[in-house]
Amino acid sequence: MMRRLASYSFILAVGLSIVACKPDQPAAIRQPVFQDVSFQQDYSKKYTTTDSTLVLNHVGTDRNGVVQILSSQGLLHPYAGESLYPGTLVADRSFRPLQNKKIRAFATYRQQLVYLDDKAVSGCPTGWGATWVLSAQPTPLNLNPEHVG
Repeated sequence: MMRRLASYSFILAVGLSIVACKPDQPAAIRQPVFQDVSFQQDYSKKYTTTDSTLVLNHVGTDRNGVVQILSSQGLLHPYAGESLYPGTLVADRSFRPLQNKKIRAFATYRQQLVYLDDKAVSGCPTGWGATWVLSAQPTPLNLNPEHVG
């Protein structure tokens, strides 16, 4: 009896495996497969200030992704923000010569930040390897005909 049950079980297992391994169904019967297409999605990070009287004037970035914000209290940069966790804006102390200057404005020139203070236009050395300063003091123009060329 046990031997007969084992042989029936074996025949049933072989039969099921043959049925399960039959060739694919025709294309008309198969379900379509969804093809996932990648895309770029915009996102934002929130940064707050600890001082409610702070006025934010300008935001800029250089080719290295360094973000700086010009505020009423000087240069700031974002700190510790992620997509779902807000960060803060803290004083930017990454370039020591700019700490004592009163930055009035800044812009991007050749993908590097250039700063305007009350005395000069200066560039940060991270992009060019050296600082350069253009004085705001005008040079006198000599209109003497003997010197005109």
